[in-house]
Amino acid sequence: MKNIAAISLAFMASLVSAQTYNQSAPFALKIANAANTTLNGQYLYACHGGAAIEGLCLTSSLPDPSHYSERFYLNTSGSSTSGSLVFNLPFGGANSTSYESEPLSLFLETSSNVAVPLFYPGYVAGSYLYVGFSATGSMYVAGNAYDDATFKPGVYPVGGPGTGNLEHWYVCWTFAGDEYYQALAWVTSGAPHNPTCEAVTVVKVNL
Repeated sequence: MKNIAAISLAFMASLVSAQTYNQSAPFALKIANAANTTLNGQYLYACHGGAAIEGLCLTSSLPDPSHYSERFYLNTSGSSTSGSLVFNLPFGGANSTSYESEPLSLFLETSSNVAVPLFYPGYVAGSYLYVGFSATGSMYVAGNAYDDATFKPGVYPVGGPGTGNLEHWYVCWTFAGDEYYQALAWVTSGAPHNPTCEAVTVVKVNL
């Protein structure tokens, strides 16, 4: 990986590998609400970023439900409607019925506020993005219980207000693992350090 270190953000939740998940039906992910209209209507697919590591790259082709790289799932536990966005990486070829559910995690260059979402094998990497979908289908990340913009020296924060559900999605030219792609990214706060980044909404599309 190109100097990429995993970060544990307050809006990420830890999972133990022994936990049991409910996996949703497959769905596609579509780009919307971009000021750059050439991005609108493009879809995301799992693109190679390293050994069993995938980023989220763009394609203008309509999603093919039969192709594993364009199918995504939501793993939830209990009655929760939020959970980990996963990509099912097949073993033994594209038509194999054996697969590894890889959760989406954020990886950050320490010199930038632009983090790269990557599907990484297993839940052993530490933390995964805790995501959900709004009533209109837009994908969000569950926000922190505290907003550190309100912190004061020596005053312990009591309760919120939290940051709520966040949608800091961007499309940028960036390193997704070891490869340089135009790919989905996340800006932690403020304007993106990377000048190629363009704000977008990510929308769930049922297959």
